[in-house]
Amino acid sequence: MLTLPGLPVVYYGDEVGLAGGQDPDCRRVMPARDELSEPQARLLATARRLGTLRRCSPALLRGSRRAVAVTGDTYAFERATPAGSARWCWCRGQEGREVALKDLSLQPGEYVDALTGEAFTLAPATSVTMAPRSQRVLLPAGDPCL
Repeated sequence: MLTLPGLPVVYYGDEVGLAGGQDPDCRRVMPARDELSEPQARLLATARRLGTLRRCSPALLRGSRRAVAVTGDTYAFERATPAGSARWCWCRGQEGREVALKDLSLQPGEYVDALTGEAFTLAPATSVTMAPRSQRVLLPAGDPCL
């Protein structure tokens, strides 16, 4: 949601994977930060990092969006403005995948995954390795949002 165009909406508790059931148990009490489980703490850190990236990156805040890879288990798109560009890749599969980033309209070059710090060289017909159930936000190396 934080990498897509439009106003992102994060429902209460989604940023920590808060449990809930049917009404009236839709959402439980938000736990204190020091009471979060390890997976909840990682999810919160990712949500915060994506929020920071969205505020910082003109491409993620206002850029146009164009899909570059769509399969049953993967989705990749690029967003761009005259002030910057970003690529986002997502893998929902239970197994890792190679996501082929064909037909990139933006400049090839050196990129960094803003979530992990891993470096990539993007060129025509580049593939990006994705772990199971993972995402990458690729920004040009040297981008001030890194």
